[in-house]
Parts: sequence; structure tokens; C-alpha cells
Amino acid sequence: MLGKRIKQMRVGAGFNQITLAKKLGIAQNTLSGYETDSSMPNFDMVERIATLCEFDIVFIDKNSMETI
Repeated sequence: MLGKRIKQMRVGAGFNQITLAKKLGIAQNTLSGYETDSSMPNFDMVERIATLCEFDIVFIDKNSMETI
């Protein structure tokens, strides 16, 4: 599921895998692994991807439906 979101961020920002991977300082196949859920990025990497793609990471409390 995270992989799908990473791909949505990348595509939404207009990056191809090669360009975003270069900006992140990782190999294209590493980014591909994140997008297919065959490998899991740590939170710092997810945050870097979101920042480069101009997305916010939001946490929602499902019990109260409030943003944390």
C-alpha cells in the first residue's frame, strides 16, 4: 500500500523514477522496489520523497477522525 502512495506522489509531481531516484541519491531499482512494495523505505526516506514531491504526511486518529 505504501508503494502505491509513493508512486502517486512521484507521478503527481511529474517525476519519472530515474529523476526522483537521482534527487534522493538512491538507485532507480531501489525506488522501484519501494513502489512495488518489494522493499520498505524507512520513515526518513518517505519524508524525503514527500518533501521533494510537495506532499504532506498526515496522521489521522481513526477513533476521533482528528488529524494528529
